[in-house]
Amino acid sequence: MKKISHQIQKEEVVHLLLSKGLSIHSKEVHGKVTFYEKEMVKILLRKKFTNKYQILIKHLYFFTSTDDDSGTALEEALNEIQKFRTELQNKYYKILTKKEVQALQKKLALLEQEMMEKLYILRRTHLKEVKNTQNRGK
Repeated sequence: MKKISHQIQKEEVVHLLLSKGLSIHSKEVHGKVTFYEKEMVKILLRKKFTNKYQILIKHLYFFTSTDDDSGTALEEALNEIQKFRTELQNKYYKILTKKEVQALQKKLALLEQEMMEKLYILRRTHLKEVKNTQNRGK
């Protein structure tokens, strides 16, 4: 049986449903909570993974909404997608079903493609502007 430890911060609300219907509620817990129940570990890891995915989406939205003409924000978005994909393959593939992993891979591929297209358009636009500026100078 695999052991998992999770450090709980002050004021963090803990609500855990164990396999026998036992709930743990606390507003102030100090210290460390260790789980040995395999299903509980999966539930906690899935929640952590879901939170990371939501954070990724928020970051991507931020990167695409910036007025960065150099494309640095879009490159950073592509790096975030690749980092998340690597984390998915290395950490979370054991807790997700094959179908879920495939669906996430497709979503990540679509997000990556969208970022690459925006980066391509931005660079092409920038190149046209540079050429127009050079042509005016002649």
